[in-house]
Amino acid sequence: LMFQDYVYQNLHFDGELKKRFFLGNIIFDDENGKLNAQGSFDWDKNEPKFKFMAEIVGFNPYKTNLTKSYPDLAFNFKANSDFTGGDLDNMNGFFEIFDINLKNAEKEYTLDKVRLSSDDIATNTHQMSVQSDIINGYITGSFIFKSLKNSILNLVKEYIPSSLGRKEKHTAQNNFIYNVNITKLEPLCNFLDIDWTTNDSINISGFYNDIKNDIAFNLNIPSIIKKGGKTSFKGLNIRLANDDKQLY
Repeated sequence: LMFQDYVYQNLHFDGELKKRFFLGNIIFDDENGKLNAQGSFDWDKNEPKFKFMAEIVGFNPYKTNLTKSYPDLAFNFKANSDFTGGDLDNMNGFFEIFDINLKNAEKEYTLDKVRLSSDDIATNTHQMSVQSDIINGYITGSFIFKSLKNSILNLVKEYIPSSLGRKEKHTAQNNFIYNVNITKLEPLCNFLDIDWTTNDSINISGFYNDIKNDIAFNLNIPSIIKKGGKTSFKGLNIRLANDDKQLY
């Protein structure tokens, strides 16, 4: 199997394969990573379904041509999933990785889990959420990710009509709220040799309704600190809203 110009060695399939459906085990034992996965993979063009468990051991993304940075990075994790849908706009169910262990030369970083859930919680109301040691958040309402770019551009053109040309064709009706909290990033930044970090939680929140042309975006970053303890800035707050139909 070749991917990104890297040939994975010792790949084995053991199970039932019918057109777009596979039930069984997938195993590869490569010098730059090992995989053991079992479950069902249904690539039905109308409603793909995936239910599987997997374990990755010693995977090196640099040596397998997935990144050009961090040549000594390797990670181990387990995965569990049960979801339908071929992309984020029609996903229902969950996907999680857990028992996450990363090594970068002599450094080590661990996470308990990262879980992505996506469910219909009421009529015309969908919720997508992420839960992990470092980031937790949700988006709730009616939304289609593929339509957001044109939707937001049209909203901006409503208030600055001469700046961005004609409005884009748009039929989706996005109406949602969102809230994301990111914990202090110092352990992760140190692990990845990033020369800045945060020592407090970051919050991103707001809402968007393209039916009423309403938007709010709030960003709160208590501080950004460079290595050595020097504070680059403290107390950043950004608010974008169109109260009284004025964008500011």
